[in-house]
Amino acid sequence: MSLLDRMRSGSDSTAMQLVFFAVAASFVFLGLGVTGNTTTTVASVNGEPISAITLGRAVESAERQASRDRAMSEDERRDLRERVLQDLIRERALVQEAVALGLQVSNKEIAEELLQIPFLTDEEGTFDKRAYQNFLRRMGLTRADFEEQIREQLLVRKLSDLMKLGASVSSTAAERDWLEQNTQLDVSFVRIRPSAIASHLEPDDAAIDTYLSEHPDAITARYERDLAAKYDQPEKVDVRLVRLAVRDDGLTLAELKTRLDKVRAEAEGGADLAALARRWSEDPSAQRGGLLEEVVVRDLDDRAAAALADLGDGDLSPVVVGDDDVRFYRLEARVEARTLSKDEVARDIATALWREEQAPTRAAEIAEQEILPAWTAAETPPKEVLQAYGLSVQSTGLVSAVGGSASLFRPPADLMKAARSAQPGEVLGEVFEDDGVVWVGALSARQDPDTAKLEEDADEIREQALLRRRVAFYQAWADDVVARASVTR
Repeated sequence: MSLLDRMRSGSDSTAMQLVFFAVAASFVFLGLGVTGNTTTTVASVNGEPISAITLGRAVESAERQASRDRAMSEDERRDLRERVLQDLIRERALVQEAVALGLQVSNKEIAEELLQIPFLTDEEGTFDKRAYQNFLRRMGLTRADFEEQIREQLLVRKLSDLMKLGASVSSTAAERDWLEQNTQLDVSFVRIRPSAIASHLEPDDAAIDTYLSEHPDAITARYERDLAAKYDQPEKVDVRLVRLAVRDDGLTLAELKTRLDKVRAEAEGGADLAALARRWSEDPSAQRGGLLEEVVVRDLDDRAAAALADLGDGDLSPVVVGDDDVRFYRLEARVEARTLSKDEVARDIATALWREEQAPTRAAEIAEQEILPAWTAAETPPKEVLQAYGLSVQSTGLVSAVGGSASLFRPPADLMKAARSAQPGEVLGEVFEDDGVVWVGALSARQDPDTAKLEEDADEIREQALLRRRVAFYQAWADDVVARASVTR
């Protein structure tokens, strides 16, 4: 669904929030409506730049969507960033192609689109200028930016409509397409990501020495990239904490402090602080005897940081009175802030880079030389091999034999195509690769459609097949546009 379609569908307050988010995300992806330093270029398409801030906001938006159910790994974040950049490049190339073909969008067409957005019109359908201004202010956009965004989306829509007219489909092809669309396959597969294999690769000292001598610039670039996140190490402390919290029907802060002063006095007198924490503390750390390890000092609130500032190992802090709790600490250990030099971490960086370079080849070898032959011979996935590399067998469940792109739960199109002609229980006789990820699969089950519907719904089937053909035709044409574009990164 396009930005304009999403906006048209929003009316109540919940939908409005979703609309605002969708608008923000879409603006990011076409690079409009952004503020701040846009001088740093991450890529250019036929000489037109894509700024670092545009990419950064697009990645942030995509990460929010992708990490709703679970946290993303660093490898997944890097993969996501690359996919987002490719999307930005694609969108920019298509807008340029539409302009080159002479397609235009009038101000009247933009106005008509604005009238289709529910929250920009009143109950009589009259355009609400104040609502429009409030919307732009909330999104941090200018009217010119927003309307240029609409213009470009309409340009791409016109481009799509124009190109789709070139597609057609015969009755025979429509029937074949329907059979493929409605055939259900259950495919078992093993998905091998090179990044998952990398940790299983162990280079010897000679390999790392060679990498260090041959790739000094790569070592420096990776060190500078990861300096803030990994090598600029902040001050950390291990502490034991005893904390009492204010309850709605409980003691006041002053009363809690009096109680905690007594507990602290016991600890100062030699009582076991871990036992006191288990007995009195209302912090989740109580079950660990109040122990908190590797606490980043700069992440603490000002009161806690000040209380710990001058403590030596084994010292107790005074009781800290917060807004809704009282607490005191005992310092167990302190690790001072320091920055690891490039020389200190060069071998670790070289090892990581060497693994990244070797992992794609090794992933293919594991698939071709270990998993596929063993699975074919035994007709079951080789558990020991999979366990050795931390891999697992997954299943699609019954899904359409066509359509859909490769994901965590769906193999790539080439694998699904091979599965369509396989017999249930058959291991597919080759290894498949998609965007660097390697796949091995087998057809577990097939469910064929009721062919009687071919005659009953012939007209509708042909119409649906034509629609799919047009979409596929346009996608292939758009891929060619992007391939012909002059892209620098």
